[in-house]
Amino acid sequence: MFLIRYQLPITAASKYDKFAYIELLNSDLASGFIKLPRGSGLEDEWRLLQWDEKRQKESERCENHLSDAFLYAWRESRHYCSEELIRPPKYGTGQWFTDECKKMEEEELQRLEKVENEDDWWETENLQ
Repeated sequence: MFLIRYQLPITAASKYDKFAYIELLNSDLASGFIKLPRGSGLEDEWRLLQWDEKRQKESERCENHLSDAFLYAWRESRHYCSEELIRPPKYGTGQWFTDECKKMEEEELQRLEKVENEDDWWETENLQ
């Protein structure tokens, strides 16, 4: 609906199995995959957030809007699918020259191999 009317690709937040995803989020926080700036509204909300006796649900007396928004955004982030970006060395550096020499050498070896595998014009049987 939002895509058609407002051209925004918005989908409803999945609230299924919220507690399990909270545990996974806590694991990412504990391992350092997620870092929050000090004094953020989310940090303040987490500090004040209370749970029920069974620790299965947030207390209804406390606001949890930022917490829920962060959890739903984290669920959709798919950060665990990413791969580290490998940046080429900066142009003109020693590593760049080393890599460039290796690349040129490999290209020349491929060219020579191709030339060696070609028949010489005087050895061709199709001369007329």
